[in-house]
Amino acid sequence: MVKARYVEILLYVLVAGLSLLLALWISTAFLKKVSSTEQKKSQVVPAQEEKKNSPHVENEQNKSVTSNDSESFVDLTPPSKEKKEKVPEFLKEFPLLQKYVYDGSGRRNPFLPYASIKIAESSQEGPVFPLQQYDLSELKLRGILWDVKNPKAMFEDPTKEIHLLGKDDRIGRNNGYIAVIREGEVVVVEPKKIRGELVYTTRVIKIDQ
Repeated sequence: MVKARYVEILLYVLVAGLSLLLALWISTAFLKKVSSTEQKKSQVVPAQEEKKNSPHVENEQNKSVTSNDSESFVDLTPPSKEKKEKVPEFLKEFPLLQKYVYDGSGRRNPFLPYASIKIAESSQEGPVFPLQQYDLSELKLRGILWDVKNPKAMFEDPTKEIHLLGKDDRIGRNNGYIAVIREGEVVVVEPKKIRGELVYTTRVIKIDQ
């Protein structure tokens, strides 16, 4: 037991001695580094003073100052007349623009509203059917063929002649057409222009007993 205790003490003393030696070595190395840097600084300072005192450096500084002054100098002299009168070469190739005059003859005034522009009446398109030469008030509905696939309406004109008309057939002077054929009546649609706008009106014609 005493022997083990003795060995432990020896190890502790050995570790302490090694740590002390390591600390001494680190401190000496640090001191050497500091002394070397101070020596370098002492050598650099005189060299800088010599450069400042030398006339060559002063000349270079004066040159740099004069160059900076020349760069900051602004030419305030007014431009000569010759410079003002010069025209770039690429502009000489283009001719001067000619004045444009608008000729409004034969054209409508673009500043007038659309309501004041007169719309010309268009002529009837397509063939004229026999009943298109009469007004609807002059025609009489005499009968309707109802129980067939395509219903027909029998109209009588002022000359007492009977005409059979089907759906979409033209009738009347206003370019109207038969829209619907019902039992006992016929619906006619007529396009009319009211204040320049096309409006569709419907008229129901019943059998004239």
